[in-house]
Amino acid sequence: DYNEQIRKETFDKITKGALKVFAKYGFYGTTIKKITEASGLSYGLVYHYFPSKEQVFIYLVEEALQLSQGVIDRAVGIAGSPWEKLESLARTLLHESLSGDSTLYFHILLQALTQGNEFPELQNEIALYSSRLYETIIPIVIAGQADGSVVDGDPVGLTAAFLSLVQGLAIFSRSADAEQSPVTPDILLNVLKK
Repeated sequence: DYNEQIRKETFDKITKGALKVFAKYGFYGTTIKKITEASGLSYGLVYHYFPSKEQVFIYLVEEALQLSQGVIDRAVGIAGSPWEKLESLARTLLHESLSGDSTLYFHILLQALTQGNEFPELQNEIALYSSRLYETIIPIVIAGQADGSVVDGDPVGLTAAFLSLVQGLAIFSRSADAEQSPVTPDILLNVLKK
């Protein structure tokens, strides 16, 4: 048990350090050396867990997708009306996406999408995640339109606008001005509100 705990702590140090390094320097600017410095561990120890920065990057992208899916599932899994589910989603996305390591994970996902053909398997995973995300939210939007709480219009387009706002806010949250301009769930929900 003790050895397993040490392994987990070491693994966590590596991935947390790597997350910060990739978010700051991007994929191409990141090196194993920078990851070792950020994690406070030796090169040999980091290399034992991840023989390349590509493997660390792949792990972080997959972790980001899993964490994000969990956030979405919890937010829309509440009992309530379609509008209450959308309110829960907006609150949860703002809280989860714009705080702590979540913004770093978001930037890792953006890097994976912009690396061209270097990571086709990751791009496929992200595309599948995006499809599941739309498949989760669109029926809620349609149900909200049926009960009169959501504006009329193309549910796919409305969902895309809503999610685009979340993405834009996640990018904006990394800037210095973001702290001076608090974002509320109402800003996200105005896209959908009737």
